[in-house]
Amino acid sequence: MRLYPLINNWFDGGREVCESFLTPVPVETWILRWPSKEEVSSNPNSIHVLYLTFEPRRYKAVDLQAVFDDYDRVDYIFDYDRDIIKRCPNAIKTLGCYSYINKEQWSAFRNKKKNFSVSYVCTNKADTDNQRLRQVLWHDQHLIQGTPKRFFNSTRMPMTEDYGRPSIPDSHEGKDMMFSSMFSIAIENDTDYDFFSEKLIDCFATKTVPIYIGCPNIGDYFDTDGIIVAKSEQEVIDICNSLSPKMYQERIAAINRNHRLCKPFIGDVSARIRKTVKDNLFPDFVFDEYE
Repeated sequence: MRLYPLINNWFDGGREVCESFLTPVPVETWILRWPSKEEVSSNPNSIHVLYLTFEPRRYKAVDLQAVFDDYDRVDYIFDYDRDIIKRCPNAIKTLGCYSYINKEQWSAFRNKKKNFSVSYVCTNKADTDNQRLRQVLWHDQHLIQGTPKRFFNSTRMPMTEDYGRPSIPDSHEGKDMMFSSMFSIAIENDTDYDFFSEKLIDCFATKTVPIYIGCPNIGDYFDTDGIIVAKSEQEVIDICNSLSPKMYQERIAAINRNHRLCKPFIGDVSARIRKTVKDNLFPDFVFDEYE
């Protein structure tokens, strides 16, 4: 039986050939990129998948009206967006969330001691209301006085004013620094139904309670007893000033439950693509090498 490496075509023009992930039928994914008719027709024997699920709607960098008008240009559309699922008969609901925590770290955090503090990292991205809220919170961090703070400036997209806060390493060491806290502030890039990202999953993977602004129906996927939901900067500040070790211990059952529930999302972007291709297109095929 002939097998074919999965091909991922990225939004920036990059092309990834997954030699260790072989499918029984040729598959090409188009990640946050609407392929031209010529690109699709050049490989007529392949299954073509438009993969939109990694970003909130306003960040998809794809003309959605063009997708609605010509959805059958591709064989499948993977996305969480309810409008796309409703209007495109070939759409499959797919949660694209991944994690920067690897499987070894996920296991290590099962029994790792946590310290009483709240962590936070801020970037200079300011395209959405949520991103601008993050920056307002960064500038108002002095208003959080009731709980020890472990706040970090972004390394890749740093805030100009660092307030003496260290930059967080873009590495596993940085994740250990960030998630040694009992609590962490997690604000999604935007607020969409059925969309959540590594900002939340990294908390669950490290048994950290997120103070969360994001997916309105997150309770459909995780135990909200292990999440402290906020809707504004003031609510985040008030929550942070009211935290205690007891609040963490009271949530331990939900923390453990979310730690288990997040396991399918552990893995980087490429691993998540491979998993969703397998689950949605080849659920009965036994892969030789598969995370």
